[in-house]
Amino acid sequence: NRLRITSLGDKAPKGFGLLQRDIQYENYVDSEAHYHQRPGFWVTPYKGFNQGRLELVEIPTNSETHDNIVAYWVNDKPVKQGDSIHVHYELKTVSADAHAYDKSKVLRTLQGADRLPGEEVDEDNLTRRFIVDFTVPDGVVLNPEDLAADISATNGNVSQVRVFKTNFDHEIRATFLFTPESERSVNDMRLLVTHKGKPISEVWTYVHEK
Repeated sequence: NRLRITSLGDKAPKGFGLLQRDIQYENYVDSEAHYHQRPGFWVTPYKGFNQGRLELVEIPTNSETHDNIVAYWVNDKPVKQGDSIHVHYELKTVSADAHAYDKSKVLRTLQGADRLPGEEVDEDNLTRRFIVDFTVPDGVVLNPEDLAADISATNGNVSQVRVFKTNFDHEIRATFLFTPESERSVNDMRLLVTHKGKPISEVWTYVHEK
């Protein structure tokens, strides 16, 4: 609904980019625009990327023809008139993922009102149910009792956190309730799955606002 910029601080990043992981035709069913074949872009920095931040910009649009997401790096040290800088990086187009790694990956994010089917809508209830599904890491034997979620959120409270295997043990599901402090608050959330206290997934991040 409005322009949103999310910043992620880092120093000398090893890589960043925008990826479209879903490349299954049946999830788009578009034989003209071929959205399932759209590439992602991955940047590998070599020089000139110092202390700074990655900015993700989400731009409102009312048409699917507008490319409305962009990411770029900003060094903390500003570039002034007359300055010169040298940067060295590699830019690749990639399909689905830039590289393979042994962490569990996010498959999908779902959210909805905290109520059971058939219950009346309570406009004053700001609580949302979040569901985040992950892949199961290759070659890892998971004991469901040892699964847990390391989760944090700003400007609100998290409750009823559960982590379990689903889809015939082919996926891991983390689910929780989030209640914002107010109707106008902007809330940053982070979640990763652990097994026996050790991280096994990538970090899921989400910005929630009504």
